[in-house]
Amino acid sequence: MGCEFQRWPETTIRFQPKQTDRFVLGWVTLASFLVAGCSVDASGVAAGESILDDLPALQPVPVFELGGIEASRYEAFSSVPPLAVSEDGTLWALDRTTNEVWRYDSTGAFVLAFGGRGEGPGEFENPLNIGLVGDTVWVRNMSPPFVTLFSPDGNALRREVVEDWAVSRVGVPEGPEAMLAGGASFSTAIVPWGEPAGVHEVALTVSSAEGAVDTLSFTRFPNAFTYPSGGFTRGGYWDLRPALHAVAPDGSGVVVAEWEEVLTGNVTLTRFGPDAEPQWKDTLHLDPVPLDGDVADSIIAVAAGYVRDAVERREQSDPGSTSSWPGDAETIARDELALQAVYPPIRSLLVALDGRIWLERPLAPNRSEWIVLDSARTPAFRVTFPPGHELSAASLTSAWTTHTDTLDVPYVTRYALDGVVPQAR
Repeated sequence: MGCEFQRWPETTIRFQPKQTDRFVLGWVTLASFLVAGCSVDASGVAAGESILDDLPALQPVPVFELGGIEASRYEAFSSVPPLAVSEDGTLWALDRTTNEVWRYDSTGAFVLAFGGRGEGPGEFENPLNIGLVGDTVWVRNMSPPFVTLFSPDGNALRREVVEDWAVSRVGVPEGPEAMLAGGASFSTAIVPWGEPAGVHEVALTVSSAEGAVDTLSFTRFPNAFTYPSGGFTRGGYWDLRPALHAVAPDGSGVVVAEWEEVLTGNVTLTRFGPDAEPQWKDTLHLDPVPLDGDVADSIIAVAAGYVRDAVERREQSDPGSTSSWPGDAETIARDELALQAVYPPIRSLLVALDGRIWLERPLAPNRSEWIVLDSARTPAFRVTFPPGHELSAASLTSAWTTHTDTLDVPYVTRYALDGVVPQAR
């Protein structure tokens, strides 16, 4: 197939291990993502006015909300549910405790449930995600890895078993991220890359209905942290992240985002079809957002706490350990994180029901805005949701988010987008 390998720029925190124990470094890395999900350098970047500040803002107005302590049986989500939404506003939510799919109409009224726990047709052992291809609903089961296709009314159509190439070679069944049009599937897999030992990559791949595989992009990790036995540390494994990507809600393609340097703010977007062929490629500029000094100090403080905890556990479990700890916990965290002065240009992206690209631009550790591109892939307007709301689906007039309250009770909210949408230039 015609798609070439693309080297994904390493925009996450990178390490050159020195004398510090790799077990500790894994936890330092994890701490940084838990606090800010960003990377930074000591040089300062002055805050200034951005052209994005002049974009019109559409206001999200709640239409309905599902969930809560007193919710009915088919609104009481056990955890934040993966969602799929069709063009007419029909909503499917995957409840990963009951292993059921719950369908709602455009007003949020419950319609039906299907699926369930088991090994039979239309049942799951570990369902992970849900989506649509045309009017067909698919549900991905992680272990064992397979995808089951359903009609909109919940009748099981068939099961697609994952091929070996879509299963991580380090023993973790990744399986397909999504089904694509024409019977193709889109997958993520963690694979060993080669010499030197310990180098891994996370590949984004597309398999055609005939089984042919092509790679859209990959992230290479030259310093994957390992135990002496060769297994991943907890922190090191969590940091093997795929390139930023989003699957079109109708299965018609995949959009991949990449950038060379966070300081430039230049982001390249490439859309691939179900055949893995590039359909378009554009680069746009998003002015970098400076990382506040207090935020950097918070990252260091949390990372240092993980270092101290890791050192204490190591010394308790292995009193005779010869591992050396160069300096105090704060020094280790500061030296190894090598923080830069800006947030990454985008934190995530989404393909809306109308095909528009939505880019999540981080503004603070727990605050972001969505920049929405028009049909010419030019920034057209922006939307800001309440803190903690994760965007799952969107159209030109609506958006669907998930969030939890202070008691960790999950909710699903549909918003109407109030405002004037500019025409494409």
